[in-house]
Amino acid sequence: MTDQEKKEVLARFAGFTEIDLPMYCHDTANDGDGWYVRPITVRPYWSHGNYSYRELPDFLHSLDAQAKWLDPLLEYWALETGTDGISAYIIGPGAGLSSHKSAVAATGALAKAEAILSLIGEENED
Repeated sequence: MTDQEKKEVLARFAGFTEIDLPMYCHDTANDGDGWYVRPITVRPYWSHGNYSYRELPDFLHSLDAQAKWLDPLLEYWALETGTDGISAYIIGPGAGLSSHKSAVAATGALAKAEAILSLIGEENED
């Protein structure tokens, strides 16, 4: 699973939904009647509540983004430094999940993200 796919899974877990917003540009009509507006492409945006976001929060590298969007869904989490890296421990009954998961990674944010992914059933398959 790529980093972008992991971000999208975590975003959906946090309540984001993907929406398509068309971009428009002016283009000259072939028959010479002047300008008209036509859609040229569709850009994915993410919606959460009443707001739309062009970019997702950086759930894999930012503890601040995790604190804002993911922590309210967790019952408990902790980080611990060890010889293998940083370990993250997650308990998630606040999200309707009754399991406990852990993960080890080079950074706390990545370890916590991997633990949440395993909690919601999207383990890293690299």
